[in-house]
Formats: sequence, C-alpha cells, structure tokens
Amino acid sequence: MQRLRLILILLVILVLSLATPLISRFAVRPQLMTGLEDECREATSSLGQHLHASHFIEENLFPPVMDGKDWDTELQTLKEDFNLLRIQILSPQGQVIYSTHRADIGAQTVYPLTAIVENRKTTARWLDGSTAHGGPLSEAAIDALTPLVRKGEVRAILALRHDVTRAAHRIEEVTRNLSRVSGLLALCLGATAVWFGWRSEHQRWTLVSTEQDLARTSDLVRALGDASPNPLFIKDRDGYYLECNKPFEAFVGLARERILGRTASDILPPQRAQIYQDNDNDLYRTGGVQHYGSVVEDSRGEERKVNFCKATFYDTGDEPVGLVGMIEDQTDREATEERLRYLQYYDRLTGLPNRVLFFDRIQQALEQARVEGTMVALLLLDIDRLKGINDHFGEEVGDDLLHAVAARMRLLASPKDSIGRLGGDEFGLLMTGLSTLQTVGRLAEELLGAVDSHRITDSEKMYLSASVGISLFPTDSNDSTTLHAHAETAMESAKNQGRNCYRFFTHQVDRRAQDRRVLENGLRRALEEEQFFLDFQPQVDLQTGRILGVEALLRWAHPDRGLVPPDEFIPIAEESGLIRPLGVWVLRAACQQLEIWRKKGLPQIKMAVNISNRQLDDPDLIDQIDEILASTGVLPTHLELELTESVVMRDAEKNITSLIDFKTRGIDLTIDDFGTGYSSLSYLKHLPIDGLKIDRSFVHDLGLDNDSAAIVDAILALAMSLGLRVTVEGIENEHQLQHFNGISGLVAQGFLFSRPTSGDGIARLLQEGSLITLPDAG
Repeated sequence: MQRLRLILILLVILVLSLATPLISRFAVRPQLMTGLEDECREATSSLGQHLHASHFIEENLFPPVMDGKDWDTELQTLKEDFNLLRIQILSPQGQVIYSTHRADIGAQTVYPLTAIVENRKTTARWLDGSTAHGGPLSEAAIDALTPLVRKGEVRAILALRHDVTRAAHRIEEVTRNLSRVSGLLALCLGATAVWFGWRSEHQRWTLVSTEQDLARTSDLVRALGDASPNPLFIKDRDGYYLECNKPFEAFVGLARERILGRTASDILPPQRAQIYQDNDNDLYRTGGVQHYGSVVEDSRGEERKVNFCKATFYDTGDEPVGLVGMIEDQTDREATEERLRYLQYYDRLTGLPNRVLFFDRIQQALEQARVEGTMVALLLLDIDRLKGINDHFGEEVGDDLLHAVAARMRLLASPKDSIGRLGGDEFGLLMTGLSTLQTVGRLAEELLGAVDSHRITDSEKMYLSASVGISLFPTDSNDSTTLHAHAETAMESAKNQGRNCYRFFTHQVDRRAQDRRVLENGLRRALEEEQFFLDFQPQVDLQTGRILGVEALLRWAHPDRGLVPPDEFIPIAEESGLIRPLGVWVLRAACQQLEIWRKKGLPQIKMAVNISNRQLDDPDLIDQIDEILASTGVLPTHLELELTESVVMRDAEKNITSLIDFKTRGIDLTIDDFGTGYSSLSYLKHLPIDGLKIDRSFVHDLGLDNDSAAIVDAILALAMSLGLRVTVEGIENEHQLQHFNGISGLVAQGFLFSRPTSGDGIARLLQEGSLITLPDAG
C-alpha cells in the first residue's frame, strides 16, 4: 500500500511537472495577454467616447482638419508622456486622415476594418513580431481601434498604438518562471504550494503594473478632455459623475473633487436636476445619441443658451452602463451669427437693405406683379460727385450725407415700396403695384428735390444733386437682372445729360440680345474647335509665401474677337446649358496639367476648379470626376472644388448629399465668393466643407468702405470658430494686404502676388522653390 502511495505521489509529481510548462504557455500566458488586450481596447473606446463629444470631431465633418491647431502639438506631447506609440484617425475605407506620424497621412491601412464598421465594436490586436501568442516577444504593442459613430453611421475610426513592451516582457517572465518552478515540483509536493503562492503574488504584481499603465492612459483621456473648450462629463447608470473636465468645473462652479461621486441633484437646483435625469432616462431607453437645447444659468448666474449632446456607452453584454455628455454654449456664437447675418443683408451705415437683400426683394416683387398683372418700377439714384465731397470735407461728412439721403428716401417712399443701398453712392427704390407712370415720375422729382439741398459745415455750404435712372416691368424687362441693367443704363443717360435729373429707359436696338445669340453660337463652335485654354493663379500662404495651390481660370480665344472676358460668356454658358460639357473640359484639362507638373518632379499642389449650379445638378458629375481622376492619375486629395454660396444653398438638403460624396473621395470643398450669396448660417455648420473664400468685392473696398472691413472680420471670426480654412482673393495692393497682417493660417491670391499665368509659368514659379516674395505688410 505504501508503495502504491509512493507511486501515486510520483505520478502526481510527474504529471504536474509535465503539465505545468504546458499550462503556463498555453493557458496562463494567453489569458494575461487577452486581459491586456481588453484593457487597451477599453481605454481606446473611452477615448473614442470623449472624441465623440469634443471639438476634435465636428458633427458632420469627417475627416477633421487638424493641421495648424495648438492641440495637435499637445497630442504629440501626450503621445510621448503616456507611452503611446501613435495616434491615428482613419476613414471607414481605411485611409489615414490624421496621424501623429505625419508620413502616414493619406496612406491606406492594412487593418481589417469591416468588422468594426459593421459591428461597431472596439477591437484590438497584438503587434509583437511573433506568431499568435507563442514564441519570444521583442518590441510589443497593441493596436486598439474603435468606431466613431455620428447619426447612426460610422464616420471615422480611432486607432491607438499602446506600448505594452514592459507588460509583455513581464508576462513572458511569468511564463519562464512557471516552467522553472515545475522542476521544483518534481522534488517535493510542498514546493508546489510555495510555487502557487509565488505565482499568485507575481501575477498580482504584473496586473498591478498593467493597471498603472492603463491609469496613465486614463490620464491621457482626462488631459484630452481638458483640452476641449466645451464642458465634458461622464456619468454611470445611476447618475453619479465619474469624470469631468475643467470647463465643466467652471460651468457648474465646483471643483472636480466636489463633483465626482455625486449626482446632478447634489450639485444643481432640483428642478434642473430632474430635467437632466428625465433626459438621461430617455437616452438609456432609446440608445444612440441625444441632442437638445436649453437655457440655463451658469456659475455666475448668467443665462446661457446651450446645446447638450449625450451618448451612452455599454458593457460587454451591450447593456448601457453610463453616458458621456458635452455642453456647447451657443450664446456668443448666435450673437456673432446674428451680427454677421445683419451685415450680410443690411448696410451698416444707413440701416437699409444692401445689394443682396434688395435684389431678392426685386425678384419677389416681379413674381407678385406677374400674378397681379401690375407694373413694377426700379429707380436707381446715384449721388453726383460724392467722391469730391469726401475728398474736400472728409469721409465723415460724406457718411453723414449718405445717412441723411437714406432718411429722406424713407420719408418719401410708401410702406409698400422697398429701399436699398446698392453701393458707395448708389441707392435703389422699388415701387410695386403700379397702374400708371405718373406716380413714378412724381416720386423721381421728389427724390431729386430731397437731395438738392445744402448742409452747412463750419465755414462752407455744400450743395448736392443726384441722377436717377428708371426701368419698368414688364415694359422694359421680365427679369430682375435685366431690369437693373436697364435702370443703370438710364441713370448713366441722366448723368451724361447734365446730372440732377431723371431718365426712363428707352428701347432701341437690343444689342444685348444680339450679342448673346452670337456668343452662344460661338461657344458651341469653341467647344468643337478647342478654342479654350486655362490660366492658373497661385494661391499663397500669407506667412511663408509658399505656393499651396492654384485656381484654374477658363479663357476663350475667339478667332475674330480675341480673348472674350469670362463674365461675358460664362453667364451665357450657364443659361444655355453649355456649362456642363465646358465644366467637364475644365476639370480634365486642370487634372492633366497637374499630372504634367508631377511628371516634371515639381512640388505637388492643389488644383482649385469652380463648379456651377448646373454641374452640381448633373447626376453624372461624380462619375465624370472619378473617370477624370482615374485616367489622369491625379489623387483626389490634390483636387479642390469651389462652389458659390447660392449654388450650395439653392437646395441645401440635396446638395449636402452630393458634397458628402465628394468628401468621401478625399476632395476638398470650398465656398467661393462667401458673403455675397443668400445663405443660411444654420446650414453652414452642417456643410461638409473645408474652407471659405472671401469675395474680392469686400477686399477691393477695404479702406474705402467700413462695411466691407466689418464683413471681412466677421467672416474670419466665423470661419475660425468652425475650423475652416480661409482664402482671400483679389488682393491687389499692400494696403489691402495689411488688413490681414498677423492672422495665421490665411491663404491669398491676387495681382499683388501673381497675375494668372500659363502652366509653364506656374512650373517656373515652382522650380524657383514654390515661393513668392511677400510685400512688407507693415
């Protein structure tokens, strides 16, 4: 019996001796590695939840624009401080949109993203240079990827590369030690108990060390939250605050230590806390993302209009265990938008509707007149020799005169008439519901009499006069553009006949109609005979002088007339529908030129091409662009499409879908001539655009018109708040350039830097180093 016991003990020792190395390598080690993967996955998912609610990911703007941001440098620092090897943001198709390793941007990843996009679950994988979990470890890292979801759709993927070399080496050490201890088990069973105790303690030490590494990742998440200007918070399922950032502390007026571990009812007024709890319960019941607005009092007792954005997070069983929230203060932004809206549609000096709003009212008046069968009269009033008055008495006196003229026109106009200031010294008055012309002539005389008065300065009297031009609907024209053109023609006639009088437009030979027919026929031949060519105007970084891109400008070399100005043939091409084939020709020629520069080894730059409303309406446009890019070999990231405000906002909901198609291909989008269109600022923040282009008309009037400077500054403020790139066009002199001195991140084009030139001319500039000497801006 004793012998049998000895044999059994020896068998147990033998089995344990043989089994222990196998257990350590194929059970203990994989379990520890899997646990480490889970911790990295959870840390990455937590960071993803923060990014959902932060300014890093705009609501409908993927990918984010990160270059040039202060927090970009901070991300690089945090990556080093918290032992991360790399931070990346990927598109759902696998393109690297952002990376702390700049060389990776634009590259295609090798991650299997399908499972992440379809299942929307965080995943992780080891990068250790060995096979699966076996074999020796060298440089060890874990790539953890988590989806960034917006409105039920995966719009981007966050990828963090965690440095787990130390933890992996500890796991390897545990495995080796287990194997060594197995030899001791062969000597005595008592050593087995000791070994188990040692293994338990060693595993505890390894896991504690791993928890410390993950705690550092938690510190990274908190640091990223503090970098956000918006208040951020995290609650558990019972409503207790688990984490918050510094802006949230400032918003509620309490330190972080007094917030964490408490509920909203502990730190907020009861009625407000109950509202938040009810909203949280609704979110847990429905899931997804919750948006709602509210008016609240901040810690200083001031009422603020804010937007709440909340999203739930889940355990491994897909049960909601908490939520992450963001508070976006809309008070200052709405005030800025309201001010910009006013500046867009009203004249700052006189308070009258400006050109944009006045022309919209003309259009509405014509539509109503067609229904009612009445006449409409457009009167354009131009103050004679206002420049001389400004030069002699000063612009302040001239501004007072303009204000006085506006006040007199208000007194003379009837309630159903519309008045507007269309330019520096030009006013418009729209009379509707007319049945005879006597009222029109009488009002024109009264306008002249109101202006023909004098104003006494300190030592001199000042006499004013004006010239008035009148055109009628439907007698002179059936559309607002021609009606205005005819009124301008009549006004010029009044000026030529001595000023201080009014003239009606008279029809003679309609040269405009004839010229239009001739040009339209010529356009058709020009497309067939390839009479078009492109010039290119550089777009320059205002800080470095480096050429960042060019704008493609269409030119028409008419065989008889020579160069035809674009503003003559482009509107005709739009109206006739020829803009579609012409636009495709421009896109192809521009991309072919980019490929020519690339083959010459020149620096790669962006090519900006204008897209018209007719082109945007073309359902084949996306396919045409894909075919052009494929046949020329140009990357989508080197193409920039410029669209005017009026084109985008004409059917905003429909056009946003088309713009998203462009963005998913990596094509940049810019709103051209910003400030001149009739846009809705509420839509602007939802548009998937990269930049705004300030119209040359505002730049031209800098220093001459205070309104233009105010509009330019408002556009710059709006663009910066939305994280958009700003391009300023039409800079022709150093005085205009000085207005933008000291503003970082601006791109500019204009005659001051370079006139439009040929492809060979741009090649010479790029060969010289892609630099343009910037004038001294003061």
